[in-house]
Amino acid sequence: MSNEIKEVSLIASMRLLSEAAAATQRRMVEMSDIMIAPFQRFQKNMEPITKAINEMRGILLSGSNTSYFQNSMIEKDVFVIAPPPRRASTEEIVDVVMRRIELEHKADLRQIKIEKSIAIPDGVRWDDIRIDLKDNRSADIFCKKELIGTYDYELLGLVRRNTSAKIPNQQSEFLKQLAFASMSENLFKPTVQNIAQEMKIKSNDCHQIKRSLSKKLKTVFGIPKNPFHRYDPIEGYRPRFELRPPPLLRSKGELYSSGGSLYAETIDYTDTEE
Repeated sequence: MSNEIKEVSLIASMRLLSEAAAATQRRMVEMSDIMIAPFQRFQKNMEPITKAINEMRGILLSGSNTSYFQNSMIEKDVFVIAPPPRRASTEEIVDVVMRRIELEHKADLRQIKIEKSIAIPDGVRWDDIRIDLKDNRSADIFCKKELIGTYDYELLGLVRRNTSAKIPNQQSEFLKQLAFASMSENLFKPTVQNIAQEMKIKSNDCHQIKRSLSKKLKTVFGIPKNPFHRYDPIEGYRPRFELRPPPLLRSKGELYSSGGSLYAETIDYTDTEE
């Protein structure tokens, strides 16, 4: 009887070991799949260096003199100021690849944090959407003139990352400028120059901020089409959706600016790309 118990126990132990080995093998396969793409990019980046090293080696082995070697490299627009780099060890290559994987994984996590959070029906277009900014923290979202809900800026991806104070970022201020322009009756055109002046940023930063905002809006609403029309040098940025500023600033015909003390204490101007 005791022998049978030992045999059953041995079989159970071997089964557990087999399952653990299979699980380890699966994890190794998954890790190798993750490493393939970064390693291929690393190999591609190394191709010009490898080619140059092989050419220099061929010249040196041919017995040519130094002047020929220098002239050959100059003709190929290569200026040699140091010996070719040593070949990286396997450990160094693995270290570089693993660091790259870690950085890409962190980037994926940042993207996952901002996901579709607006409950709208399938097939909705941007011209069915209306966004009413309520204050510096939230907005009312309408779909086909029906209120869907009130969403805070964090859910919309409009706050600065890694801050407990949930400080609005540049994309929220950009959206606010467009909302002001929609109520100004042509007194304020949301052009690159005007928005840059109001936000106190460089003109070149406007398009980058708009691209970041477009990406976030498409994600949280789940609408794949660009939420903005093509930029017009005269009319400026034109959203496909309806946009209104906070209630106190919805009087038609009056130009409002956010450059004053109302928003200056809460807007962060350092976060360009999320």
